[in-house]
Amino acid sequence: MNTKIRKHHLERKAIIYLRQSSLGQLEHNAESTKRQYDLKDRAIGMGWDNSRITILDADLGKSGTSIESRSDFQRLISTVGMGEAGAVFALEASRFSRSQADWHRLVDLCALTDTLIIDHDGVYDPNDFNNRVLLGFKGTWSHTELHGMNLRLQGAKINKAKRGELRCRPPIGYYYNDSSSLEMYPDEAVRSIVRMFFNYRFVLPILYAKARPWRSSRPTAVSNFFASILLARNLG
Repeated sequence: MNTKIRKHHLERKAIIYLRQSSLGQLEHNAESTKRQYDLKDRAIGMGWDNSRITILDADLGKSGTSIESRSDFQRLISTVGMGEAGAVFALEASRFSRSQADWHRLVDLCALTDTLIIDHDGVYDPNDFNNRVLLGFKGTWSHTELHGMNLRLQGAKINKAKRGELRCRPPIGYYYNDSSSLEMYPDEAVRSIVRMFFNYRFVLPILYAKARPWRSSRPTAVSNFFASILLARNLG
């Protein structure tokens, strides 16, 4: 067993955090997902009892650039902050976060609560100076890697645009035909809905203007009711 893993670490939870950036990665890179789930076996091999191991996998398919949409990362931060975790596991640092602010927040909390950080490279104690330097580098590298990927993707888009081959997602009701031209869907039901939208786009402002006498500066249920009747009669 690694000498950094002490008895009080094993008496607390081992939190295994799983994340992949998109649903496409989940579909086409299943081996990475399997490797992340296999971290449970590594935790058991390091001495944690199965009952103390928690797997957080609700963030699979979510970007690591921010914390807002990642409920399991927020749960991880909360568990570490309350001193309930002995160690947090991830396949690599970028799984935890692509944001340096969120990464250093996690490292600071782990140092404060004496929680180890474990990835496929090794075991890190945030209170050890050398380990802290390595963790800082991993966070910086993860953020830099993301910046590099964005630059490459943007460069590819610009080159396609210069050749006239860039295709963005078409608006609802349209598609690219075999010659890469934008057309409405041949389905008449779709066409009629699109036409109705453009017709009502110009009619609705007029109807709302007609409804204004029934709408006070502070709308009430009664004024909204009469306005709705007027709109329904005109649209019908």
